[in-house]
Amino acid sequence: MVNEKHKKILEEVLNHCSSEKGTAKYGKDVEVVDLLSSTGDLMSFCKGNVIKYVSRHGKKTEMNDPSDLFKAIHYILIMLEEMNDADNA
Repeated sequence: MVNEKHKKILEEVLNHCSSEKGTAKYGKDVEVVDLLSSTGDLMSFCKGNVIKYVSRHGKKTEMNDPSDLFKAIHYILIMLEEMNDADNA
């Protein structure tokens, strides 16, 4: 059940993902996410980043700073998008 606190957190996650610079380029024109997807490595890359950001939460930043958790959720959203794209292919 989604309550008001969950809605507020989800809104913060959406704001984070909208501002995230997740469009890293390989070379001039290829986005890293697209490159990893084309080689079949995207899911493993995302899983590794989820583990990294969840495990460093509270170590590199203050415990009450949610930025690492937002980054982990961002990678989970990329994984869900990749799964959805595979189902619709």
